[in-house]
Amino acid sequence: MLVWSGTGLLILFVIVSVALIPQAFQDRISSDYSWVISLLTTILGGIILYVMSKTILSENVKMYIDTETGEPVTIKNRHSLFWIPAKWWPYIVLAFGLYFTGRSFMGLD
Repeated sequence: MLVWSGTGLLILFVIVSVALIPQAFQDRISSDYSWVISLLTTILGGIILYVMSKTILSENVKMYIDTETGEPVTIKNRHSLFWIPAKWWPYIVLAFGLYFTGRSFMGLD
């Protein structure tokens, strides 16, 4: 069973890529400021997904006229990951990212 439609797999690629960024800086940043890197990568991931949802992953609507019946037919390109439309993923990433950044900031990690 596929968990994405259209090019929704790009969403997962962006999330994993952005999640790996803090790992690259882990040795260079003291643990007291690791929450800053988490916050910045969360914002970066949200911005990238927002721009992608407005451009690459937008739901283009095309209208055609059926030659047999003369009625208009609408065709939409849908992009989703785990059956959640691409337009909601920037907000989901920001919500989860801010939650885990807050936990890191408070020392609950």
